Amino acid sequence: MRKGRRFTPQLFEKWFQQGRGSGTYASYEPLHQVTRADPGSRGTSSFLPANGASSHGHRLSMNETIFGALASMVRFKDDERWQFPLAWHPHLDELAAYHEPGLGAYFPGTIEIAKSLGIRHPTIRDGKKTSLWPMTTDLVVTLRPPLERRQLLPLSSKDKPFRELSPRDRSKLAIDAEYWNLQSHPWLLITPETYSHHYALAVLGAFNWIKNSPAESDEQCKATAEIVRSISGRTFTTSFGSIGQELKCDPARAKTLFWQTVWRGLLPIDITLSHWLPNPVRIISQEAFCDANPILARRSAWPS
Repeated sequence: MRKGRRFTPQLFEKWFQQGRGSGTYASYEPLHQVTRADPGSRGTSSFLPANGASSHGHRLSMNETIFGALASMVRFKDDERWQFPLAWHPHLDELAAYHEPGLGAYFPGTIEIAKSLGIRHPTIRDGKKTSLWPMTTDLVVTLRPPLERRQLLPLSSKDKPFRELSPRDRSKLAIDAEYWNLQSHPWLLITPETYSHHYALAVLGAFNWIKNSPAESDEQCKATAEIVRSISGRTFTTSFGSIGQELKCDPARAKTLFWQTVWRGLLPIDITLSHWLPNPVRIISQEAFCDANPILARRSAWPS
């Protein structure tokens, strides 16, 4: 149960006037945030400072923290927008925020989509007044592959398997899915059945080394991958030492370089193996590396 401040139509109106749910890169403000003035979340919340061009990260539950760590491994990520509000009314493709050309068509908002699906749109009551609840997608990742236009990868998550979700939760997810599918953006639903819990915990542990670190250059990461591959099968201790010696950096930066190289897919390793320093680094195929992460594998719990 949430305690303290409650959601009201007036609160949402205030947030929209403040610019929440709009902008791109560092100027983007999530609709729901981790602040003292926001209604409390049901889970353990956390806050990540802005990193590079991306906005601050507001994680409303441990599930979102795991989900965010998995999403951080996506290649060609150009931007990420958490707690992204879906438009009620007809709107341009959500790529229009980046001024991509050729986006003149309008798409249905959640009101029309709910009606077409025969689903009651979520609402919020304040006394006798009933207003529409602004629906959100947990995370919208913007991809920018080399020499290609930007792409959107909308992601929603739940902390329980799909089969355990209530009919009402499934109906709201149906609106979320249709909103993005109509724009031809591949929406994914990430739930615990789409990945190994052991894998998720290992990703979280490794992610701690890089989440607040400046991005290393591609050249440095490629050099790191070559160093580790040249001593394939050696321990984490040996790998970190070799990186530091070859690239002339301190141990902390050597670890950061190692994990950033893994995160970029340049050094596919079995992350589920213990990260204890005396243990060996096991290099695996790119296919196996991607398959372990449901977002990299584009694996969704939503029935196709």
